[in-house]
Amino acid sequence: MKGKIDGQFLLIDQHINMTLPPNQSSNPIVVIDIGARSGIQSLWTSSPHPVRVIGFEPDESECCMLNSRQQPSGCHGDTFGVTYYPVALGRVREKRKIYLYKDRRLSSFFLPNMNLLKHFPLDRLLMLEAFSIDAEAIVDCVPLDEFCHNEGINEVDFIKVDTQGSELEILQGAQETLSKTIAVAVEVEFVPIYEGQPLFADVDFFLRSQGFSLFDLNRHWWKRMVDKEIDSRGQMIFADALYMRDLWNQDESGPFWQSLHRDPSRVAKSAAIAGLFGYSDYAIDILKKCRQEQFINDRDYDFLKTQHVHFKDGKEGMKLSLLKKIARRFLPFLAIGDDSLKWTDRRYSHLLNERFYDNDESKDYR
Repeated sequence: MKGKIDGQFLLIDQHINMTLPPNQSSNPIVVIDIGARSGIQSLWTSSPHPVRVIGFEPDESECCMLNSRQQPSGCHGDTFGVTYYPVALGRVREKRKIYLYKDRRLSSFFLPNMNLLKHFPLDRLLMLEAFSIDAEAIVDCVPLDEFCHNEGINEVDFIKVDTQGSELEILQGAQETLSKTIAVAVEVEFVPIYEGQPLFADVDFFLRSQGFSLFDLNRHWWKRMVDKEIDSRGQMIFADALYMRDLWNQDESGPFWQSLHRDPSRVAKSAAIAGLFGYSDYAIDILKKCRQEQFINDRDYDFLKTQHVHFKDGKEGMKLSLLKKIARRFLPFLAIGDDSLKWTDRRYSHLLNERFYDNDESKDYR
């Protein structure tokens, strides 16, 4: 596999897309997307900083299809690029059985936990064979650290992992890569959807031990199959967790801190990632901390603040902020449902979304 990514990480000319003043060079945000079957997150295509995405999808046919897609609209080839690899990642190099379910999005190294799933409307999906095993395959797993070493990838800025239960072991096989990573997005479960899978507490403990802090949870609730007249919020089952590097609890002799000291573009990318995910306050904190440590100068600070910090739009912004605060306070207690909905196959999918599945985004908690 050596050389497959050669040429993907060339420095971007300053006149194309500057993220630092003219006396500094810039290079792209390097994003690792593990479990890339659905394609990349759209927010990366709107980044003011150049982006390179390396995606992993073990299904070779799906991987070929992803690579054949055109780049997202509005993206310039010099500032955005994505390449997918048909590689399975794990804690160590080994051969491992993967269960390929009828719904390939559910495929996993783990078997589904039927004792849990039978209490939720997912058992209807089971009747439709979504979780039934279509095939089994033996795949060669490699640690992310080994892949990056073989491909000459020295620094990764952002890692996203969504692999139906194997997220923790993939992260454990990426400790060298994580040591210089700015942020991690990972799907976490609060109950075992798959038999024997690690849960949120396990993933959280590991990432905190690697110097990350939990910033956000986009939580998802499922409601049990009971009388439809019952008003209930349901149980929190899983979430999309976002972890950011905790700059105030870093070993100053460690790899991440040293990378900021050595390369000012790492400061720019840290602020860019915080801004892209909506944490302008943290972006400013990062810039202030790095200016205090003299990793960047006043000119760098002013430029990066302009690029990556988002400001409210006057009174309208204040009104929107107030509405969001009200929503966060009261919406968890509001009933969700529409008695006019009927149990029909034609409207089943819509009814599931309305009555049984819920998440923070649909409630506009943010």
